[in-house]
Amino acid sequence: MSDPKRQRGLSLAWKLLFSFLTVAFVSIGTVAIISSQTTAREVRGFVLHGEQSTYAVLLKELEAYYQDHGGWEGVQAILPGSGQRGQSGQGQGAEGGRNTLLADESGEIIIGAPDRQGSKLSLVERSSAFPIEVGNEVVGYLAPVGLGFSNPETQLFQDLQRAFWVASLIASAVALLLGVLFVKGLLRPVNELTDAARALAGGELSRRVEIRTNDEVGELSMAFNQMAENLELSEDRRREMTADIAHELRNPLAVIKARLEAIIDGVHPLEVESIEPILEQSELLNRLVEDLRTLALADAGQLSLERSRTDLGLLVQKVVETYRPEAQTIGISLIADIPSEPSIYGMVDTARVEQILGNLIMNALRYTPEGGDVTLRLRYDSQRSKVVLEVIDSGEGIPAPDLERVFERLYRVDPSRSRQAGGSGLGLAITRKLVEAHDGLIHAENRSDGGAIFRIELPG
Repeated sequence: MSDPKRQRGLSLAWKLLFSFLTVAFVSIGTVAIISSQTTAREVRGFVLHGEQSTYAVLLKELEAYYQDHGGWEGVQAILPGSGQRGQSGQGQGAEGGRNTLLADESGEIIIGAPDRQGSKLSLVERSSAFPIEVGNEVVGYLAPVGLGFSNPETQLFQDLQRAFWVASLIASAVALLLGVLFVKGLLRPVNELTDAARALAGGELSRRVEIRTNDEVGELSMAFNQMAENLELSEDRRREMTADIAHELRNPLAVIKARLEAIIDGVHPLEVESIEPILEQSELLNRLVEDLRTLALADAGQLSLERSRTDLGLLVQKVVETYRPEAQTIGISLIADIPSEPSIYGMVDTARVEQILGNLIMNALRYTPEGGDVTLRLRYDSQRSKVVLEVIDSGEGIPAPDLERVFERLYRVDPSRSRQAGGSGLGLAITRKLVEAHDGLIHAENRSDGGAIFRIELPG
């Protein structure tokens, strides 16, 4: 049971919305950052490409110097103003008034601020540096320092940056709106299922949900409807069975009570003839209680079987001989149809199989008119390795709508007739449980020329 004091956590709607928005915002933010950096790099590259012409003369002079001197020693002579330091402490190049760094082929700074000499160019500085080549080999780098944008370039860059972030904000707002709509649509069938489940838990077994989709939620809705239908059917059958059991108990109890009251009031003398009806009704009650106990054990999986290798032909003959006198008293022929050779064996619980066949024979005798016949047939299906037992009667058969329900508990095709014959309405239900306990199958069908067939298949 749920704990009413348990604090409810974040709803599924908020979790889905947060998940959706997190993915959307992270994706939009990542795209915005990458786009911004890419734009800045491309604009910087464009500016740098334009500056290359400014440094072209200086690069030629540095290449010629390295080729003449075989190194960079004394290179300060061709960098006018290189010995002077500005406020930044870095050398001033001769072209464009830009700050510059001169580094050898390994990226070690030769000319630059005192605190930079001997250190390496950074990745950013190296990416914007102009290579100095001699004989197709890079011998050094001329790196502009503090390379900036002109006013138009700066304005362009700022406009692009602003456009990126505005677009990101708009995309985020659209993502938020779509997220709310998507989550609402996704959770609509879930909310309906939740309401229906609560109604079902409250006893409203007729509650169903509309199947809106063919996805997993649709399958869940179908499963819920099937579960609700099964529960409603089970509840209806439980009520019907309870009413039937109460009726079956009430009849013999009423007879016993009436007979005892008649004896006490002196209507009937206290003799054996007066007490015999009480004994008969007590036996009827005992059979009903024993049948209910057998079904309860079968439902709980506690119905024990004592299997042994049994000659089924002999078993069938024994059962027929047991019930033949009763059949003869009501003018019905009880026949055993057993193959002469070879003998058919099975691993069965002898007592339980006798109970199964006895229930089927008694059921057939109730519905077979005087002068009819009931046959108990045994055969072996070699193609499927099955032992087949059939109880065949010459009665009116079973109405088609009732064929699937004859094995239900307390279900009667003809309730009044079954009750007069002394049946509890549990015999066929017990028979099915006992057959299934033997790993077998049982079903009923009608004969084309009249009558019914109850067929049992057991492992061979």
